Amino acid sequence: MKYLSFSLLFLVTICIVTGSAQTTPPDSDPVIISAPAFAISADDEAAGIDGTVKLAVEISKSGTVGQASVYIGPSWPCSVNLDKRVTAVMRDLEKSVRQYKFSPALSNGKPVDSRIGLSIKIGRSAKAEVGAKGDPGVPAKPKLISGGIVNGKAKFLPKPEYPNAAKSSRASGAVSVQILIGEDGNIINAQAISGMPELQFAARAAACGAKFSPTTLAGEPVKVSGVLIYNFVL
Repeated sequence: MKYLSFSLLFLVTICIVTGSAQTTPPDSDPVIISAPAFAISADDEAAGIDGTVKLAVEISKSGTVGQASVYIGPSWPCSVNLDKRVTAVMRDLEKSVRQYKFSPALSNGKPVDSRIGLSIKIGRSAKAEVGAKGDPGVPAKPKLISGGIVNGKAKFLPKPEYPNAAKSSRASGAVSVQILIGEDGNIINAQAISGMPELQFAARAAACGAKFSPTTLAGEPVKVSGVLIYNFVL
């Protein structure tokens, strides 16, 4: 009889533990379940607004987006002033992301508020482009090389202006700008890829004014991809 009672108690305990384990889902991150399509205008794409934009997104425990803020903007050419159009594109993208729907993050089996980062390609980068295939028997000539951090290689490196709004908000620190140096040593396009958002436009504008000596490889002029780093100190 004692053996039977112990067996029943053991069985009930196992059932309770197993049932509890089955009804408590593991912690999980939010997952997109609905995302309106976003595309920039044909004019903006033709102007060269392009690349990967990064946003900080706040998601409620019901799965709706409370806030979406661009913290890394796109790339665009240095030859024209597109600041206002780029700003408009970023605001439009934020509005689009605020329409996203998520299955919310879970903690201890319960929906919770969360904050995530999203990367969204725009412009030509958003389109799957298939390049023309060359002759496999002929080695391809490099058209672009990576130069890493290129501050020390510049012939002329203007200092960025410190925006008044950034000073007022006490924004400071380093901003990294990805640049494409043309075969003539001038900057073709630039994109701020890190740093406080309030400082990124100023850093990018300074980067566009940098000058480099032309780079050649095997006697042929080539473009160079590099990074310029600017430090803003109050």
